[in-house]
Amino acid sequence: MKKKYYLSLLVFFLLGFSFGQSIFTNPITGINPNTANPYLTGQVVDANITASGIGRGIGIVSNNGNDRYNARGWNTAAFDNTAYFEFTITPNAGYEIDFVSFVYTSQRSNVSIANFAFRSSIDGFTTNIGAPDFDGITIDLSDIVFQDINTPITFRFYAWGAGNFNNTFSINDFTFNGSTGVNCPSTTTWNGAWVPDVPDNTYSVIIDANYDTAIHGGSFDACSLTVNADLNINGTDYVQVTNDITINNGDIIVASEANLVQISDASAMTLAGTGVGVVQKTTTPLQAYYSYTYWSSPFTNETIGEAASGMDLIPVNRIFEYDASNFEDVAPADGFDDNSDDWNIASGAMIPGRGYAAFAQVNGIPFPQAQTYNFDGEFNNGLITTLVTTSVGALDPNWNLLGNPYPSGISADAFILNNPDLDGTIYLWTHNSVPLGANPGPDNLNFSVDDYASYTPGTGGIAAVTGGIVPTGTIASGQGFFIEALNAGTATFNNAMRATTGNDNLFRATDRIWLNLENDYGAFSQILIGFVEGATDGVDRLYDGKRLDGGSLISFSSLIDDVSYAIQGKEPLTEEELVPLAIKNLVEGENEYWISIENVEGLLETSGIFLIDHVTDITHDLNSGEYRFTSEQGVHKDRFELFLKNNLSADILVEEKLIIIKNPDESLSFTTTNNTTIQNIQVFDVLGRQLFDENFSEEERPNGIKLDQLRQTIFIARATLSNGKVLTKKGLK
Repeated sequence: MKKKYYLSLLVFFLLGFSFGQSIFTNPITGINPNTANPYLTGQVVDANITASGIGRGIGIVSNNGNDRYNARGWNTAAFDNTAYFEFTITPNAGYEIDFVSFVYTSQRSNVSIANFAFRSSIDGFTTNIGAPDFDGITIDLSDIVFQDINTPITFRFYAWGAGNFNNTFSINDFTFNGSTGVNCPSTTTWNGAWVPDVPDNTYSVIIDANYDTAIHGGSFDACSLTVNADLNINGTDYVQVTNDITINNGDIIVASEANLVQISDASAMTLAGTGVGVVQKTTTPLQAYYSYTYWSSPFTNETIGEAASGMDLIPVNRIFEYDASNFEDVAPADGFDDNSDDWNIASGAMIPGRGYAAFAQVNGIPFPQAQTYNFDGEFNNGLITTLVTTSVGALDPNWNLLGNPYPSGISADAFILNNPDLDGTIYLWTHNSVPLGANPGPDNLNFSVDDYASYTPGTGGIAAVTGGIVPTGTIASGQGFFIEALNAGTATFNNAMRATTGNDNLFRATDRIWLNLENDYGAFSQILIGFVEGATDGVDRLYDGKRLDGGSLISFSSLIDDVSYAIQGKEPLTEEELVPLAIKNLVEGENEYWISIENVEGLLETSGIFLIDHVTDITHDLNSGEYRFTSEQGVHKDRFELFLKNNLSADILVEEKLIIIKNPDESLSFTTTNNTTIQNIQVFDVLGRQLFDENFSEEERPNGIKLDQLRQTIFIARATLSNGKVLTKKGLK
């Protein structure tokens, strides 16, 4: 393992405090700041606190005056507890304030305003603090009562005695000096056992002996963490720290699926000795030396090729970065960069939040193999921004390769919701197939875009290939991913996105269906359709994910305004739903395919699910099994529709249709979109000859009807319903 050595010259910084600096200031500039109550424009506030701005009490009224907060009404002869300027300062959760001083400048319009007082809410505004005057001084706040403040505190500046109501007094600028630091009420130490107590998020935790979550008690939370011996976070365990982490002479080692989380964006990650952070990442099985993984570094100051042990076994010309600004695909568009400069060999520093593509190690071990990499250094933490770019052409996709910059998983939902200039779908490379000459692309051998799994916050995710994992909404540590930019700018990551386990499932659809398109040669494509509050039947950023079109052999999609989507979110279920579907087939000749249900959830578990084939005029019950069909090469957007019949009400639909179901044994069954009882079924061939005529009772259903005399010919079915209605439909046997 590589070691990086850091020396701390200022021991005070280890405590998370800074001394005597500004924590809340405002120079108060602009035209008539008094029109705001409170006035916040221009204020600068320490990251660990919130501040109310400068406001005024009800005993005074505003008065115009540029570059100062001005008021009149100071004309009471004695102290008036409603005539004041006011400041409220609140430490953030887990932090406290040590005040040093209050510094201000001010001015008055008449010497009669000669009485001033500065007080605080500590004692209900009863005790004077210092000796304020009319043009500004420094007021000492170093008294013990103004130390270790972990709840809101309000200061008020009073004045009185003006000769008349219109005499004015103003604060021209002000600064509260002091320091903010972690507020951890208790301390506990691991020295082979927890002394005095097992930690929670109120404890400063000190690791003085090696701690392994797999052996010594599992995951834990802490207010702050100091590591003087090795801390191993194994399996799917986690350590979650509200505030600062200090690594002295032990390592923090985070296993491939484990998580180290810091909650506060203002928290510090400090290397203060010989210890470092380590993240161990194990890939899924790689098929060959040309297999690659999308990486992102969880550490600061990492260099390409030296970011992890194991990367030194990757040739330096086999680690790449993607630049959307170089992508240009002019007519006739084929989905590929015309001059092949969108991918470039990466060099220099690994930028936090950016993704990189790295080929497999060349290590002499036979493939397929999972490969393990150890990243180490100083963990990334807090607010991180990274550049996102757009492509040259107005119609070109604006793909950006980003990555999780933390030693923990992050919520894809939180990332997308907090980055409105990015599209709402992430694409995760899973690399389950080999490059083929048959795959379209700029090279002799090209990978298939079918190896991308997709995920949206509102509807969910779809697998990349048969047997692939469906994304659940967590982007793993060190994981790179593609997302499309809506505008050029930056992508933002913060600690609030970090997760100890799983995902928070914001806005997740509960009524969902996954459908697969496959053939006998292993080609596969999956779609997801979900019904959820917040989605519309149009295009919605958080719910709909486009189907990647990189020339895969087969492609399955649902259609929104004739555009192909791999994931579609729709309005909540109605009694019946009709969803247009599309298939793209690049396999030469006429071949057999099948469409099947992968999974259903919610109300769809008890719904009728039918596939309508407009070419064969067959409506197939997908609940009874897969639907097999033949298709020629091409894009077919008018052939298939998904029909869902949901028992949500007893109302009769205005338009009722006959449904003909072709069963696996070649027999036919009949029903209607409203499940109305069928009293009679008649079947005719195209010459009008009657082939079948039978009545059915209330208890009987026209199921399993054999028409052995028909062999792949068109027929006409005529159904008489219990309500007297007659429905007809053409079918193909």
